[in-house]
Parts: sequence; C-alpha cells; structure tokens
Amino acid sequence: MNDPIETSQMVFQLAAGFDAGAQAADWFAGHSGGLNRSQDGGQTWQPALASLQLTEALPVVSLAVSPEFDKDRTLFAGLPGGLLRSTDGGTTWKALSLPPPPPYVTCLAVSPGYLEDGTVIAGTAEDGILMSNNGGDTWRAWNFGLIEPEVLSLVVSPAFQKDETLFCGTASGIFRSTNGGRAWRELALPPGFVPVLSLALSPNFEADQTLYAGTEESGLFRSRDAGETWEPLGEDLSQNPVNAFVAGESGQGAVWLLALWGGELILSRYGNTWETLRLPVGEGQATAVFAPDGLAPGLPLLVGLAGGQVLRVDLPVS
Repeated sequence: MNDPIETSQMVFQLAAGFDAGAQAADWFAGHSGGLNRSQDGGQTWQPALASLQLTEALPVVSLAVSPEFDKDRTLFAGLPGGLLRSTDGGTTWKALSLPPPPPYVTCLAVSPGYLEDGTVIAGTAEDGILMSNNGGDTWRAWNFGLIEPEVLSLVVSPAFQKDETLFCGTASGIFRSTNGGRAWRELALPPGFVPVLSLALSPNFEADQTLYAGTEESGLFRSRDAGETWEPLGEDLSQNPVNAFVAGESGQGAVWLLALWGGELILSRYGNTWETLRLPVGEGQATAVFAPDGLAPGLPLLVGLAGGQVLRVDLPVS
C-alpha cells in the first residue's frame, strides 16, 4: 500500500466510513501530524484538515466514525486539547465546545444508534468521561462513580440502545456503566492488572457478555460475564503492552482475536495460542491496527506504523 504520510509522523489510530453496501468507502489515519484520508482503498492519501488552514500540525490521537456514515458523513477527531467534528466526510471541520479546561481526548466512541440518539462518548487523559447526546453540540462530564480520571480505552455495547452499557479502561482499572454513562462502577480485577490500555467486546456481546482487556504489563484477560470475573487469555503476553485489541467472527464457528502487542501484530484463532503476522521487512513497528471488514481468513487489515506508513495486510487463509 502506498503512503504519502511524512516519515516520523507516528500513526495513532485508523478508522473507516462505510457505504450503503457495508464496504469501507473512506479510510482515515490519525497521526502526529494531523489526519489523512484515502478514498481509493488506501492507494493514495490526502491531508484531511486542510480547510482549517492551520499554522502548525495538530496531532489526531483518536477517531470515531458514524455507524451510518453513508447517510450523515460524520466523524470525530480527538486532539490534545479539543475535539473536531466533520459532517461531510472529512472535508470541512468544526471545533466543538467542551467543558474547560481543554481536555486531551484519548479515545472516542459513538452509539450504534447514533443517527437516532446522537450519543458520542469521549475519554480524556485527566477529566474522565465526557458525553454528548446531540451529536457533539453540547457536552457534560458524566463521572459519577468514576474515581479514576485518566481514561485510556473505551467500548460501547453493540446493543447500547437497549442495555446502555459502556466500559472504560483507565490507569487504575475498568469501570462499567449500565445507564448510558450517567453512573459508573469499578470492576474487580486480578492483582497487577492495571493500567488497562485496550478493550474489545465479543461480536456477540449481547448474548455471550464477553469482554477482553489488554494491559500494560500483565497481558490479556477475558471476562465471560460483562466484567464480573476474569481469566488470563492464552499464552503469557506480559513482556509487552497490549496497545490495541480486535475480536471478530472468523466465519468458521470461532472468534478470531488480534492484538497489537508492543510493536507486533499477533493473531489467535481460538484464544489459546498466538502467531505473529509478518509485516514487510524494514517497515518498522506497528502502532495502530484496524479491521474494516472484521476478522476472517483472507480479509484485509490496515496497519499504521511508527514511521507514518499505512499498510494493507491480508489475514492468513489457513
């Protein structure tokens, strides 16, 4: 995959907006120099913040895209000190008004029913969780019970409109809300579990209540009861931080798991053993990963690298 992002601009997060046929139509790469967009499957990339006419680069550290991007063309970009929204697929942007002081937006999520409920959730480095129920026009801090203000990861239940369930990983643990973020409860975790760098939900979370958590030094854990109890997952992965995690149906009756483990991508087909996905020689360490079509044999991954490159890597077929 060709990549025009300048070298030394580390890729922080990758995302995609999908068309009416559930195909990734617009790909986005947030990096230390801003945000780039590809509309040709990643063959070429263009700066997406040009309309702001910035005098200096703005790092884009988090992204969230509307689940019905083909209808509303909405995405959000989190920054150290603010949040941007575009409603035309990343061509023009509006800086949103957040509660002071200006927060460092570490992670973002939108409701699966965003077009109906307008719910956007922002995790911050020092101010906990910020919530909007009108597409980002107004915000409030919803931190009742959230005793740790440093939020590092965030996931939303695929049945959010029914169960109102959210999880956030923090510097000191995992917190769960079952009322749309209005109140949070800390979950009991094994010793040495924290900080929690990444979270992922099973594709069948509504039925199986399975939650995955990646830690800085203690490896990867799984809960089969929405965070009430935990078990280590597979091999010892404590040597490196689990910076990102993806769970997806393989199409063969199993859930495939993908972890960004330090600077490597590792894949598990059954959750017990892991294999390393080899990247092209000399491309450097992986810093972000996105599975636009899910995890299954032969499907593509987008991989962001420390040097600024964005690669396409196909999952193994056997």
